[in-house]
Amino acid sequence: MRKLFSRSGAKSLVGCAAALSLALTAAPALATTNTPSLDPPCSTELTVANPDSADFQVAYMCVHSFWFANKDSMAWSSSFNFNEAMQDAASAFFAGEIDAATALADLLSAFDLIIPAGDPSGLTNLLGNYPDDSKKDDYTPESWRPCGAARTAAETALRNPGKHTQPEIDAMAAALILHCGALVPRANTSDLEDLLGGFPDDSKKDDYTPESWGPCGDARAAAEALLADPSNATQAEVDAAAAALKFACEALVRKAPPPPPSANKKELSDQISDADKLVEDLYTPESWADLVKARDAARAVANNPAATQAQVDAAVKALKDAVAALVLKPNLDPRASVVKVKAAQLTVTLARGQKMTVPAFGYNGYNKATKVAYSSSKPKIAKVSKKGKITARKVGKATVTVRTPNGLTLKIKVQVVAKKPATVAKLKVKVAGVKKSMKVGKVAYANVTFKPKNAVGVKVTFKSTKKSVVAVDKAGRLLAKKKGKATIIFKAGKATKKIKVTVK
Repeated sequence: MRKLFSRSGAKSLVGCAAALSLALTAAPALATTNTPSLDPPCSTELTVANPDSADFQVAYMCVHSFWFANKDSMAWSSSFNFNEAMQDAASAFFAGEIDAATALADLLSAFDLIIPAGDPSGLTNLLGNYPDDSKKDDYTPESWRPCGAARTAAETALRNPGKHTQPEIDAMAAALILHCGALVPRANTSDLEDLLGGFPDDSKKDDYTPESWGPCGDARAAAEALLADPSNATQAEVDAAAAALKFACEALVRKAPPPPPSANKKELSDQISDADKLVEDLYTPESWADLVKARDAARAVANNPAATQAQVDAAVKALKDAVAALVLKPNLDPRASVVKVKAAQLTVTLARGQKMTVPAFGYNGYNKATKVAYSSSKPKIAKVSKKGKITARKVGKATVTVRTPNGLTLKIKVQVVAKKPATVAKLKVKVAGVKKSMKVGKVAYANVTFKPKNAVGVKVTFKSTKKSVVAVDKAGRLLAKKKGKATIIFKAGKATKKIKVTVK
């Protein structure tokens, strides 16, 4: 604080001490009860007739001593305003802006600014009656927010005694009672969660009638929405959602179970057809009898419209096992049996009305070619002759099966289109299964493919420039006959691929 008094004025402080003592004696409650008196002390100093500078200084020091001794008993704002009023009066007087009488009156008016500090001790008991922040998650956020704010204000007042007036403290107490007394406990949702887990969810709704699922689905949706944000839900709301869910979902009615699907008998039919083409003379009577028994049983299942899929699968397995258990007659040369079946190409696309022969052979252990049989899965779409001539009859897809006498098969996929396109795409030929070097007596089976694979009317052919070195048949089987070199020409329509083969 800046220096406001002259050296000579300080001599008058002796008189102020006596006046201050008199003032404290006149207001004993202020010093003992922490409640400042509203009646000003220093009345003698403040009411001097015709005061001069020395009188003002004595009065100021008296008032200042009173403020210093009692400032902690005043509310903070009151203490600040009181001190500011003193300073303003002194500054104005010594600046010559007011005379001593006016300055003394201003000092006296400072006492009108005194507001006793409130007693916050009563807030302690109130705070103890209500939950603190550690329990806030036990209550709804909406009810906790005003209670938490009231607690914070009260706790701040307790940490700063003297800062607030008694009306302010009383207002804090009222806010605590109002807001913390209205706390709403969070609802217990465990029963509702258990109920939801016990009833079917949306993934199962097709198992129940729409009429019964509708109310249950609505109750589930309401319960799930509540559980998604249960913080402000009341227990009554949770209980009502649980009751609605239980009532609606316990009334669910299951749909009548659909009839079992009809068994898929395609594989069984194929196995029976394959077994029918086996040659009895090649096998021992005992193993053939087992095959006949399994085949007849399979045919009975195939003809039974009530057969289950399990029965069909069992018949397929039994027939496969019987075929696998066939035993060749001992007097047959095993190498005379067909071990390989080969066709010139495995895909054919024809326009309706077109014809194409696809050569195919079976090959035994001596590399001798044998004749094969042809059959079509859909003769009305693609008919096939005994020699492998395919006739395109109707738009669609069919499979031509090549079969050897001993049951080896090969599938040729046939597609029939309405008509041949006006323009023919440029073909690319790829050959697999042929190496540039062979040994005398060895064979290779050429696998020729082309792109686009659905090109219409494309026929695959084979040719050797030196048949005496490497012979190639119409199905694409290469046989190395003697040492030398030959070029094998592979054609798919007008596209050509050449491979030079050296026989060593």
